[in-house]
Amino acid sequence: MTIEPNWPKDRIVAHIRELPIWQARPAIEPLVGGLQNPAFIVTDGEKKYVARVGFDLPHLGTLQSSVVTSMRAAAELGVSPALRYAEGCLTVIDFIDGRSFTEEDIHERETLSRIVAVLKRLHAGAKAVRDPVNFFWPFVAVRNLAHYGLETESPHKSTIPPLLEIIDRLERAVAPFTSVFAHNDLAHVNMMADRNGRIWFIDWDYGAFGHPLWDVAEMLGYALSDDELDRDAIELYLGGLSEREMTRRLHEHRAFQLVSYLRQYFFCILQEQKGSRRADDVEESMGVVFPGEEDASYSGFRKIAKERFDRLWARHGENYMAG
Repeated sequence: MTIEPNWPKDRIVAHIRELPIWQARPAIEPLVGGLQNPAFIVTDGEKKYVARVGFDLPHLGTLQSSVVTSMRAAAELGVSPALRYAEGCLTVIDFIDGRSFTEEDIHERETLSRIVAVLKRLHAGAKAVRDPVNFFWPFVAVRNLAHYGLETESPHKSTIPPLLEIIDRLERAVAPFTSVFAHNDLAHVNMMADRNGRIWFIDWDYGAFGHPLWDVAEMLGYALSDDELDRDAIELYLGGLSEREMTRRLHEHRAFQLVSYLRQYFFCILQEQKGSRRADDVEESMGVVFPGEEDASYSGFRKIAKERFDRLWARHGENYMAG
């Protein structure tokens, strides 16, 4: 028996408690933070773990076999906690005693430099991937979200068709590249520092091969980066660039940031219509991702994403409209 999408929280907890890996009867409590999947802190004697529930969700592009492969590879590379157990829709990893990063952390040059160093280790780790894993192309992912959104009864679906043309234009800004093993959902809350300062990446729903600069762009998009921070991050990742090459990379980078905001926007449209998370769970998670926001719901996240997209498009959109 494995967890089903319609199970209530108490049945999920009971299932986790009966897993064959525990040394004693574990204590289990909810873990707040994720906007997509429920998770729990499991205390087994003196050790702690995180049990996370996830399902194959075609409309979101997640496949649990790929998630598990990504988690194993990332753990081998030392950038993610060790995977202790996996079945169908459930994974158990070591608990990280530390804190998630905030948007403000990303603006600190020393912290950004350390994150980029871990990111480069991940991206160089293709040899650690030993089973089939997804390929993540953000433009395909966001188009799929958009088309699923058009099939819902969302009052916001009329906003989708004009954005599809913009997505096409943004995609043309990306030059040929060599794919890398990447995280592909590098929000600040998916990065942690333990009590010794070591950086970890968590939540591998979108772990896959993809573009090396997508992780950089999405991380900075969540952090509301400015031009100086964008340049610093690209230089930290790629090394010293000529001004001409930096201009080209910034053009790609902003295209990725724009489509990242659209990904968040369409994700929320779908979750408002099809999401299975309880409103109080989403509210608690929103308090972690966007502390201080009055509308702590998928609706609030949707508004944040669209506002961020609109601001960045107003500054740079004309650069993608030629041709």
